[in-house]
Amino acid sequence: MIDYSNFINYCNKRNSNMRTILHNIKFFINIKYIITISIFLTFAPLFAQTQSYTVPNVPNPRSTHGGFVTDPEGILGKEGEQINNRLIVFEQETGNEISVVVLPSIGDLVPKDFAVDLFNTWGIGKKGKDNGLLLLLVIDQKRWEFETGYGLEGILPDVLLHRIGQDVMLPHFKNGNYGKGVDAGIDVILKRLNEGVIYSESENSTELENDTFNPDTIVFYIVGSILTLVYLISSLILGFNAPSMTKKGSLENDFILPKSRLYYTAKVIFWPAVIWGLFLTGFNLADAFLAYAFANVMLLLERARRNFLLGRISLDPYRRYQIWTKDHRGMFRFLTFLFPAGLLPMYFFYRSKRKLLREEPRECPSCKVNLTLLDENADDAFLTEGKRMEEYVKSIDYDVWLCGTCDHVDIYPYENEFTSFNRCPSCSHKTYHTVSSRTLVSPTCSSSGKGERKNKCEFCKKGKTETYTIPARDCSSSSGGSGSSSSGGGSSFGGGSSGGGGAGGSW
Repeated sequence: MIDYSNFINYCNKRNSNMRTILHNIKFFINIKYIITISIFLTFAPLFAQTQSYTVPNVPNPRSTHGGFVTDPEGILGKEGEQINNRLIVFEQETGNEISVVVLPSIGDLVPKDFAVDLFNTWGIGKKGKDNGLLLLLVIDQKRWEFETGYGLEGILPDVLLHRIGQDVMLPHFKNGNYGKGVDAGIDVILKRLNEGVIYSESENSTELENDTFNPDTIVFYIVGSILTLVYLISSLILGFNAPSMTKKGSLENDFILPKSRLYYTAKVIFWPAVIWGLFLTGFNLADAFLAYAFANVMLLLERARRNFLLGRISLDPYRRYQIWTKDHRGMFRFLTFLFPAGLLPMYFFYRSKRKLLREEPRECPSCKVNLTLLDENADDAFLTEGKRMEEYVKSIDYDVWLCGTCDHVDIYPYENEFTSFNRCPSCSHKTYHTVSSRTLVSPTCSSSGKGERKNKCEFCKKGKTETYTIPARDCSSSSGGSGSSSSGGGSSFGGGSSGGGGAGGSW
């Protein structure tokens, strides 16, 4: 008979060990929860103390203690009282009102918008002079914002306030010395206002910078120059490559420019490098102008490269005209006003080139002689009534080329990019437009309105009347700002206002 006693004892001992392990794991889990709850209960009062402020519940220093500094959490330390006393004396001597507000949190609100609303709610500055300045610090977002009244923008422009924040206050803020940082920034501002000198970029700025050599600026210059040079070399290399045309595909897809890793790498890296360089240099005016110059050169090279390749396409003049127009449309529509120095000369070249393409001689496909371009009166005999109406409303201009030998006729449409006429849903001619529009229900601050629009085709005379929705009016600007500054705490300031000027930054 087999003896199972040893095996049974082994199993009981094994189960006992497993129960011990499970008991220890359960105890550890319980201890972990207990410790977590204890830590939360210990530090919960600290979290509760971080109050999120809104504009209405920010203490007005003029109402609470007759000063100009609001620091409910005492973040500025002993420097807060010194700054407040200086601002009181300064207001008494000059009439300029400078307020400093330091808040631990404003929740998810944007500091810039918060500063504008707070400035106008309190009415910082004297009414009619608008000689107020607000410095807002939001600790949890690590953000500082200057907000200026209209009357101080000439002496304290945005670029100067930005440099004060970056060069004077920011080093202290990074070390947690908020009081020293604010005091240093206010000191520079008071000196500037006491001098009463309109700021100029050409004046000596050594009072704001300890070292005139800025390595970040030098790096920005070098990177921008190298990328521009690479862009130029790769553009010249690609200039010797003719573009390819696919046999199938629409006008939007059949034009393909040659690709080069070197060229497109320089193109992709250039714009992030410019933005990175501007951030490094603090958006100084000289650096911003240099970045603007780099951008103009790059866009000019890009446009010249594409124009060279477009000129090597072996297609008929009308097809080249279409490709030329399509390739230029987006760039000139959105970038000419931003970069006129580089693209405006190219725009005039583009217009003259289009005219040459339109008037370029064409050959008759039958007898191989040159066609004759008819004038605007003679070509009407070869156009339908609908096309003549399109020319009459100037939505499309037609060129008619006639062969004097075999009477072959080619008609080419050239659409006007700046017309208000659309294709008619009935006759398909580009003679459909809005004749009149009127409001049926006026919109309010809380509800949208309704309008009626009458459309008509000038050729087939068919029309359609449709209704449309008018968005609700934005009444936030009329209900807030100066209106709220005339009541409550705002009356303790002078009743000034701000138009949104100032500067901000992070640490």
